[in-house]
Amino acid sequence: MAKAGAALPPPLPLFDFTALNKQESPAERQPRTGTGQSMMEFKLSKAMPPVTSSLAYSDMLPADRERELERERETAIKDADPIVPQKPSLANEFISIDTRRSMNPRLSLNRVVYDCVEAPPKPSKKEREREREREREREEGGLEGTRPQDEGPEQWEGEFPIWYQKTGAKDTTLQFESRFESGNLRRAVQVAPYEYDLILNTDTNTHGHTQWFYFGVKNARPGKTYRFTIVNMYKPDSLYNDGMQPVVLSKVELERYGVGWSRKGTDVCYFPN
Repeated sequence: MAKAGAALPPPLPLFDFTALNKQESPAERQPRTGTGQSMMEFKLSKAMPPVTSSLAYSDMLPADRERELERERETAIKDADPIVPQKPSLANEFISIDTRRSMNPRLSLNRVVYDCVEAPPKPSKKEREREREREREREEGGLEGTRPQDEGPEQWEGEFPIWYQKTGAKDTTLQFESRFESGNLRRAVQVAPYEYDLILNTDTNTHGHTQWFYFGVKNARPGKTYRFTIVNMYKPDSLYNDGMQPVVLSKVELERYGVGWSRKGTDVCYFPN
């Protein structure tokens, strides 16, 4: 600590503004190589065709200018998201299936398999007896794949227990999750062995709008087709009717083949509920 009356040393500069403001001469300027661009810039530069200035176009001959424009159009089409044609009768088929189920409730399982707010229901007496029977069979070696009781509930990415706990290896029920950042799935209801009705949380600071979805799924089986029906979307129409596909990330494809977020899905349509 400085004594009274003693001269204090000048403060050290936090930034070297001289170096920042220095203008490099052509001889001092070093070539910049590498991929130091941000992810957003990379996505934009990959998705958009190279831009040619109007001055360059004006210097071209008409034939060369047309070839350059055609090359840019081909590049834009090549890098664009895929468009999947939709069957004209697809919406009517889905509406017919839902109508039959509403007229005959016995055709629907109507089983809640996920809710981001309410706790999972406690197992009934019959389910507890069935679980004890499975545990005895597992100990005797008669049933494989049942999760031992001493391991506790199955976790989602090691963070918290999964809402729906599988009863065994043969249980094909999907395990949903949205209790993470930006997840907006409110509830999932199983209506058939491989079909689910989904209800979304409304967007924040809106009057009940739901225009997007983000959630995770586990326990999907290879070779099976799953149908998801989001019942509370808000917009009257969507680009899904023009061939757009949902964006999906598979951890298996990411780890094995390096495939990240990509557009997938078949028989995608959007119609009033």
